[in-house]
Amino acid sequence: MPNSPLIDVSNVTLYRGSRLILDSVSLQLREKTLLGLIGPNGSGKTTLLRVIIDEIAPDSGTALIGGMPIKKAFASGFRIGYLPQRREFDRKVPLTALQTVLMARFGEIGLLKRPTREDRKIALDSLEQVDGGYLKNRLIGEVSGGEMQRILIARALAVRPKILLLDEPDAGVDMEASEHFMDLLARIRDEMDIGIILVSHDIGVITRHADYIACINRKLHFHDKPSALAEGDIEKIYGNECSLLIHNLPKRVLDTHD
Repeated sequence: MPNSPLIDVSNVTLYRGSRLILDSVSLQLREKTLLGLIGPNGSGKTTLLRVIIDEIAPDSGTALIGGMPIKKAFASGFRIGYLPQRREFDRKVPLTALQTVLMARFGEIGLLKRPTREDRKIALDSLEQVDGGYLKNRLIGEVSGGEMQRILIARALAVRPKILLLDEPDAGVDMEASEHFMDLLARIRDEMDIGIILVSHDIGVITRHADYIACINRKLHFHDKPSALAEGDIEKIYGNECSLLIHNLPKRVLDTHD
């Protein structure tokens, strides 16, 4: 299916016990597209990513990857690079940046096999793709938070994915670092011809850099270009607990409520 979207989520509904997490959500991601996914805490953003990587099965609806059911797509060699929100990684382990990235290759070659020269080249290329080649011999316990972020993204790229899913990778970074990070993602999108879904709480940065935005709070309330996002859409998603500034829109959303 050459014209199929990379990701095609259709009418996905998911419950956790009696609690509705996703309500008839439909979303598409196409090649060479950066999609920003926003919504309040507990809105279903992470759950949707976990459905896409086949970690959670929906109660109804479908999620196709490259026009195929997820398991079939993975079996055919379709790869997704995934950086979860909770990154359980012990930086006291004496691993270099290059060794950390190389770990991603064991999913391709098998745990009992030694990485080949090609595997090492892929790992180094992935580090260089995120401007982290200079870190290759540095221990991960000695790098900054921003540098560790690049190492982990390089590890996600080392599987040679067609899709990159990033769950709040910019959490805790300042505005300048976040802007540089978005520039980096745009370059990865263009140079590697991949689709990217980025979960973020920084609506201002997302609206300036993403090709499309999806706004979710159990339901999908908006899925279009950032320029079409309006104040009413934000209110639907965040309700009365809204104290946000959308940088490139004509209206500022700075509602405060008791």
